[in-house]
Amino acid sequence: MRRTNSPPRSHLLRARRLAQWATVLAIGACQEECDNPSGPPRTPDDPEGTEIVGVVSLDGVPVPDVVVTHRGEERTTRSNGTYRYVVPGVTESFDTCITIGPPFAHSEPWCGSIRARRLNVVDWRFERDGPRVDIREPFGSRIEPTGVRFSASAAASIEAHGTPPAPIVRWTSSLDGHLGSSESPIVVDLTPGLHFVTAHVANPLGEAAADVEDYWARDPNNVGPTVTITDPADASVFETTDTIIFRGTAIDPDDGAVPDSAFEWSIAELLDRLGNPITATLPEGDHRVDLRVRDSGYEPGYASVWITVQSAANAPPIAEITSPPDGSTFTTNEFVFFVGSATDPEDGALTGPSLSWTSSVEGPLGNGGSLTRPLVAGQHTITLTAMDSEGATGETSVLIDVIPPGTGATIQGTVTVGGDGLPGIPVVLSGAASDTTSTNFGGGYSFTDLGPGEYTITITPPPGAPLPTTQSVTVAAGQTVTVNFVG
Repeated sequence: MRRTNSPPRSHLLRARRLAQWATVLAIGACQEECDNPSGPPRTPDDPEGTEIVGVVSLDGVPVPDVVVTHRGEERTTRSNGTYRYVVPGVTESFDTCITIGPPFAHSEPWCGSIRARRLNVVDWRFERDGPRVDIREPFGSRIEPTGVRFSASAAASIEAHGTPPAPIVRWTSSLDGHLGSSESPIVVDLTPGLHFVTAHVANPLGEAAADVEDYWARDPNNVGPTVTITDPADASVFETTDTIIFRGTAIDPDDGAVPDSAFEWSIAELLDRLGNPITATLPEGDHRVDLRVRDSGYEPGYASVWITVQSAANAPPIAEITSPPDGSTFTTNEFVFFVGSATDPEDGALTGPSLSWTSSVEGPLGNGGSLTRPLVAGQHTITLTAMDSEGATGETSVLIDVIPPGTGATIQGTVTVGGDGLPGIPVVLSGAASDTTSTNFGGGYSFTDLGPGEYTITITPPPGAPLPTTQSVTVAAGQTVTVNFVG
């Protein structure tokens, strides 16, 4: 992982404007005569005075308390970064050099021509370049330990005049310590093992930057492990819905069995995982599965297989009817309540137009998870059909009877003990139809408008009552059958 630490760079335009402003302040610090370089003398005590003024700035910001030296005379910049010299007794232009002190003592002197009896402006507009550093070599994290070339792109200058010098890059290793310092690339031998190599630079103000890269200097005598992919087998075929198990082995000549944590599985742009075994689902296509395992000396071994993943066959939905119950009976003047649902392996729960109801007698009844309507007389096969997004269908059916009012069969009877009817006894009808009721004050009960078929009647007698609890009966269409519970 790379880590850098570089201070922000100033905007050149802002720096120039601030420097120009500071120069104006410097000129303003002169006496009034400075406004006319060819006019009256510069100072009252020296009519032949020649003046040198300027400003010291860093990234456009004036710098106070900087010593500027001309011919052995020192001046210290004011709070606005300006300085001023008066050179007496000069009548002709002359060449000279001006030097600057800390924190800019590293800078080259300014050398040039000074005009006699004129206002000469010599500014020191320092601009940062960096510090910044970026390791460029070597490429990759696994390297040979001998003759390793390290190079970096770096900048760490603060210059006002002249060409900035190339920065000195100091190289260190977490394993070998100091590797060298140079303006140019260095070539060194490394101890085999893992190195965190850092490139350091600093500018004359002591501001520093660094960049770090990790490298593994391999041991030329170390032999990597033998790696085998045991699952999946080469040329295996899977579906997109399959969970694929990836499993392998790695045996190293020195370490023996390599721990599972050292297994690195990869499939280009799809998978990059550690561990053994691992599982994954993959999209449709041909995929190369790569396994890399490193031993304790970081020497790798490799294995790979090709597998094919196909689009899974579309599974049909599963439909379920909740109402009406299979075998139930209704009359033509009743509303039948239809309730159903469907689940698809790919689409999940299906609703709305994906669900359709039909009757073997009346044809289409409607769509959706529920609907209510009467039916004509007859025996109806009610079918719920579900269709998924791929057009696959699943269906389920129930059989019901619909009869005209008053034409159904009747099951009736009494619940008595010692000749006395028992009121309020729960009575449950099951079989071809389902219903519940309770006995009246005389112990009687009845179920009407029933379709033909087999029925079971169940009662819940009082505790200790000597009564049977269940009886069964078969009725024909329109028949009335009596079923008594006597105790």
